[in-house]
Amino acid sequence: MKRLSALVLSLLLVLASVLPAAAEEALIPVTMPASYVPEGFTQEVLDSVAGGTFVRGTLNADGSVTMEMTEAQRDTAKASASAAIDAAIAELVADE
Repeated sequence: MKRLSALVLSLLLVLASVLPAAAEEALIPVTMPASYVPEGFTQEVLDSVAGGTFVRGTLNADGSVTMEMTEAQRDTAKASASAAIDAAIAELVADE
């Protein structure tokens, strides 16, 4: 019985050390070309808006912006972009 208890305790300790690392989501880098970044955009502006849509961002030397986001944030951003494109297409079709 002592061996079984020691084995279970050892297993729990191993799991406790592994689970927090597995629970952290990997961040996905997404780079927006410099042509999409507004003129005068700064790292300070990027830092001030980080948190909701993306975890952190970097203003690159070439003027592009690399944002690091979770998979859920990326999926939300893709859905939002898709909806905006669909709305723009619908508006163009309605104007004809």
